[in-house]
Amino acid sequence: MKRRPSVFSLFVCFLFAALTCPSFAQEERPFPQTLERVLPAIVKVFAETKAEVADLMMAEVLTDTARRLYSTGTGFFISNDGLIMTADHVIAIATGPIYVLVRENNDLNQLPATIVFRDSIADIAVLKAQKTGCPFLQLLDPGNLLVGVDVAFIGFPLDFYFPLVSKSVLSAKVDLPVKPGYPPRHQLVINQFVNHGNSGGPLFLASTGQVIGVVSWRPSPNVQDRLIVLPKNYQTAVKLEGVDPIRLAVETYNENLKYLGEVAQFGIGFVPSVEYAKQYIK
Repeated sequence: MKRRPSVFSLFVCFLFAALTCPSFAQEERPFPQTLERVLPAIVKVFAETKAEVADLMMAEVLTDTARRLYSTGTGFFISNDGLIMTADHVIAIATGPIYVLVRENNDLNQLPATIVFRDSIADIAVLKAQKTGCPFLQLLDPGNLLVGVDVAFIGFPLDFYFPLVSKSVLSAKVDLPVKPGYPPRHQLVINQFVNHGNSGGPLFLASTGQVIGVVSWRPSPNVQDRLIVLPKNYQTAVKLEGVDPIRLAVETYNENLKYLGEVAQFGIGFVPSVEYAKQYIK
């Protein structure tokens, strides 16, 4: 006669399956709870530089009250002893100090940082701040991830001193160079707008908070080919209170195009895989 399994044995089998199932092992959770884990590890990165090299920057450029020039972006702790991952182009042309802003108990504290590792071809860098007990994020090689998985990223766009959260899906996995003339690297594509200042922020799984890439760039086509040029002999027949509405519209369009870039490309961002920092993956 075949014996039926007891309730206790069924419970043991279920518990074993739960503990060994990948979804349980990765501690999947609702997105707001994931953010509670991720947000404390996010930092804002500043690298002092000089005006003569500012044109080489991909990151946002800011000046302080003393007219010092900074490249700025985002970073995140990857160890409890102060290792910080960011985008290489944020700190690549630093000619002065590098420091990070860390939020602790609703206060922003400034910490000096030094460069530990750089990979300009993959646009990934690691910094070291003198701090212990840091809330840090786990890195995950995205090689086995499927397109369509829910992802998110966090950064400090447009000179904000508080991080903004964006959610998307992994839209594609491609091999592309991060700059013209560079060899291709594995990059993750998201259908989300990447602002200046987002560079260096983590792209992470929405369910676990594991980081799969470092936010790098968005498409920047040659806007000169898209500018509207009025004829040299242009003459307006209508003015509104002394203002030529056609010329004003053309000038406004051209300035917006120069500042914002190709409108059709707004919703695309490229994120190099963290696999290029394998020695820091834990």
